[in-house]
Amino acid sequence: SQLHTLKFKQNEKIEAFLRRVTELRASLIALGEAVKDDALVPIVLRALPSSYRIFVTTLNLSDTTISFEKLVNLLQQEEAMHNKDDEEEQALSSHQKWKGK
Repeated sequence: SQLHTLKFKQNEKIEAFLRRVTELRASLIALGEAVKDDALVPIVLRALPSSYRIFVTTLNLSDTTISFEKLVNLLQQEEAMHNKDDEEEQALSSHQKWKGK
């Protein structure tokens, strides 16, 4: 199905990606194809970009089963941390450029 070939688009936000997953799932259900929550988790994890590799590895090593809803919450938190790290790197870079002049 289309879920199994799902890819995270370059520069896509987690919220937009998860919306696509949810909409695709709803379309498949409307066509009579059962898509369980627990089937979505590995599909989403495989589709994530390499910047989420540590996140995916940590989840895989945790040896606990999580729901799709819990995964959504964790991914939103992870994206917020990625954004914060990016902002801090930009601030540091700007400060170093200013200091170097």
